[in-house]
Amino acid sequence: MATKKGSSTASGSLLELVLIVAVALGLALGIQAFLVKPYRIPSESMVPTLQVGQRVLVNRIGARFSTPHVGDIVVFHPPAGAEQDNTCGSGQPPAGQVCDKPTPERADVNFIKRVVGEPGDTIYIRGGTSTATASARRTRTRSPAEAATGATSPSPSRFPPTTTS
Repeated sequence: MATKKGSSTASGSLLELVLIVAVALGLALGIQAFLVKPYRIPSESMVPTLQVGQRVLVNRIGARFSTPHVGDIVVFHPPAGAEQDNTCGSGQPPAGQVCDKPTPERADVNFIKRVVGEPGDTIYIRGGTSTATASARRTRTRSPAEAATGATSPSPSRFPPTTTS
C-alpha cells in the first residue's frame, strides 16, 4: 500500500508541474501577443535616445486605440524594399527624394522609429536636423542630438496619410 501511495504522489506532482509550466507559457504568450512585446534596437537610427542592442518593451494596447503623434516611438513593418535599397512602388526615386508610392507588400523586418511629422506636414532635413511645418498647427525643429547625423534632403518632402501595422 505504501508503494502505491508514493507512486500516486509522484505522478500527482509531475502532473502539477506540467500544469504550472503550461499555464506560465500560456500567460507569457498571451501577454506578448496582446499587452507588451520586447524588441531589440538593431541599428543606429535611434541614437542617442536608444543605443544599438538595447531592448525596449512596446505597449501593444496603445497602438490599437490611438494614432501616433510627433515624438512617439513606433514599431512597424515597412513596405518591402525599404529595408534594403529604397525600392518604391513607382520605381526608383530621383536622388535625394523620398518614395512617392510604397510597394504593396510589407517587409518581414521591424522598424523602430520616432515620428517626426504627421499627415500633411512638410519635412525639411538640413545637416542632420529635421523641421516639420504644419501650417497653423505647429512647427518643431529637432536638435542635432535628436536627428540622424548627416541626413540631408535638398527640398521639403510632403508625406501622405498612412497607417502602420
